[in-house]
Parts: sequence; C-alpha cells; structure tokens
Amino acid sequence: HWNCLASSHAVLVPYEPDRYMNRGSGICIDAIACAKPLIVSADCTLQEYIRHGNGVTAISDEDCAAGILEVAENYPNYASNAATQARLFHSAQQSHPLFERLAAVTRNVGDTA
Repeated sequence: HWNCLASSHAVLVPYEPDRYMNRGSGICIDAIACAKPLIVSADCTLQEYIRHGNGVTAISDEDCAAGILEVAENYPNYASNAATQARLFHSAQQSHPLFERLAAVTRNVGDTA
C-alpha cells in the first residue's frame, strides 16, 4: 500500500456514492499524508480533503477523466498544494497530545527491554 502511494503521482478514488456518502476515507487520508493529489468521486469524501487545491471531485466517468486530465495538465500546482497539505497534516499530528503520550509509552517500554 505505502509503496504504491510512494510511486504514484496522484490517487484516483472511484467510490460508490451509496456506500461512501459523506464519510472519511483511509486512502484519502493516506494520500494527503503522502502529498499526493486526489481525484475522488463527488460526495464520497469529506470536502476538507480537497478544498485546498490538492484534488478534484468527479460525478460521472467523464468527470473523472476530466479530473485526471486537470490534475495532469496542472500537476505542479496540485503537487505543491498536496505537499502543503501533507506538511500541515504532519504538523497537526505531531503536535497532538496523544502522540506525545504514545511516544512516552514507547520510550518507557524501550527502557525496560
């Protein structure tokens, strides 16, 4: 999974609207964390995943093809926006108190080994 993301230029997520309406997606979060632009079926992801210019939505197959073309033709902009979102994602994640507590537990476990 991570190797596929690392070797990709963009992530295409053709979800079925009746199964994924307005809920988050692990693959979309992983794509954001890996700084990959997204092309996602409309209404099948939370809009905050792509509202910063790091992706597009598509309703039909034709829209999906147009979205792929849009990202390909303007890849430097989408890639830059995706990189910005990845930095913000990692910063928010690293500054969350939960991760500080997990790091402390990991340090303590390492001390007893």
